[in-house]
Amino acid sequence: YTFEHRPESVTLTSAGGIVATEQKRTVTYERSVPTYLNGFVGNGRIDTSELCDNPIRTELRVTPADVAVSAATLLIYTPHTLYVTCER
Repeated sequence: YTFEHRPESVTLTSAGGIVATEQKRTVTYERSVPTYLNGFVGNGRIDTSELCDNPIRTELRVTPADVAVSAATLLIYTPHTLYVTCER
């Protein structure tokens, strides 16, 4: 899942069309969050205010490593990988 909190680029327009596109410099933080029993135990939350005040994007991904660990533990330990994108 991806949640866009603010657009990553700003497009400036005039009556004649697009004038310029400004790309913001960003940094993405990665956190592995444990849950158990296929996600029934544990909430998988992180405090984004520790990383930045206003995140641009937050994402929840289940990586191949997360799936491998989940399968190896028979869904007892089911990690999720969270990504938070912020301005530098």
